[in-house]
Parts: sequence; C-alpha cells; structure tokens
Amino acid sequence: MKVILRNMSNNLYVLDHSSWTKDQTKAYDFERADRALEAARSSGLKDLELMISLNGVHFDISRPLS
Repeated sequence: MKVILRNMSNNLYVLDHSSWTKDQTKAYDFERADRALEAARSSGLKDLELMISLNGVHFDISRPLS
C-alpha cells in the first residue's frame, strides 16, 4: 500500500517537498494518511487529493482534501 498526494488541477504527484512528478509510481510514499494530511495542510496548496494505491490491485482509492 502506498499513500500519496496528487494535485487535481495538473494531475501531478508529490515527489518531495519541492518537486512533482507525472509518474504515480515515483510519487513520495507518506506511508500513513495522517502524515500525508499534515503535509497537505502545512504546504498551503489547494486542490490536493489523498490517494491510497494498493499494490497489485488495478484501482486507487482517492479523497479530495478541502
């Protein structure tokens, strides 16, 4: 399982604290939802989505953050 953040406006994923990637497999793994939520809050960015990518499964679970 991988916990990642995606910008819904440009479909880019957080790579590190100042970089983005188009490749979901390279996105930073926050490991836990609370860590991803804290990073989203502290960044001040809007239009972020929390995604949980399940290894070996062909779908992702996502939730827009407000």
